Amino acid sequence: MAAAYTRYFFGDTYDAESAGIAPADRIDKTMEAVMGERGIDMAFRTPQTFAQAVEEGRPDRIIFLGPADMPLDLSNASPE
Repeated sequence: MAAAYTRYFFGDTYDAESAGIAPADRIDKTMEAVMGERGIDMAFRTPQTFAQAVEEGRPDRIIFLGPADMPLDLSNASPE
């Protein structure tokens, strides 16, 4: 949802991605409905892993929500 709001409010100013440690097969229907009420279409989005989110390069910022002892693997991110 944070990535969707970032795209909604800032457009192309920021490139926001969202990823999960163990993403679901599809977007949650309740979340899709709530975001739709706010004018944000989530129907075409699909959950992705962290590795998929960083395929095109190393992000400038990572905002991680989860346990402090959860390992964050950046090995798939390019150094550029």
